[in-house]
Amino acid sequence: MKARRLELQKTPGEVVAEAEVDPKTYARLEDGTRWPQERSRLKIEAALEWEPGSIGRLLDGGDATPITTVPSTPAATQDAAPTGDETGVWHLLAHMWRAAEDLVSAVLDARSPTTVLLAAQHIVDLYGIYLTDHVISLDVPAEVRDAALADLFRKRDQARKKLGERLAVEIAPSSGAQNEGGPPEEDLGRGVAQKSKKWPSQFGTPRTPRTPVKPDVKPSIKPSIKPRRAREG
Repeated sequence: MKARRLELQKTPGEVVAEAEVDPKTYARLEDGTRWPQERSRLKIEAALEWEPGSIGRLLDGGDATPITTVPSTPAATQDAAPTGDETGVWHLLAHMWRAAEDLVSAVLDARSPTTVLLAAQHIVDLYGIYLTDHVISLDVPAEVRDAALADLFRKRDQARKKLGERLAVEIAPSSGAQNEGGPPEEDLGRGVAQKSKKWPSQFGTPRTPRTPVKPDVKPSIKPSIKPRRAREG
């Protein structure tokens, strides 16, 4: 399966995005450690340009069957291109939006105000840098691009509002509460940051990669106190 992906010159993230499956589901299938449901297999087969049932035959020791396509004429390709590109814009936005929602849910479950603030900044970075760059780089009519960007920014604002409302509820009873019973906020924040940085790779590489800006949020965990140095003179 990995050989087929490499043959198509696709990254695992690209296969995941095209198949609309969970990254872990595909990773386990490619590693041979888990058998996904039939619906997921069909989507992955389509992303790998295989005939339906190919994964099952492959795991049974048989051979996968590539999809054979008839080359289209230049005129037909030119006529069909705009529709495909327009579909690609909304397809891309759907994947990005689900990724942001997953990040919101994961961070709110941590119940750490510092982590929520850190994640909020990364969500803004994801929408403001990676997603916008992807949409602008697509070759689509201006009206389609503008509509996609408007939808993108609207959903970004919804995510920020959702985070703000939940943050107010979480910290209202005890604003100075520590994250007791769980990992330090600094570790949680670092985990969220690393996870959010990996998501854009699932959707390809932006034309002009930029480094997300780290929020100026200090962890509530106090560093160990070092002994003072003796004064000279």
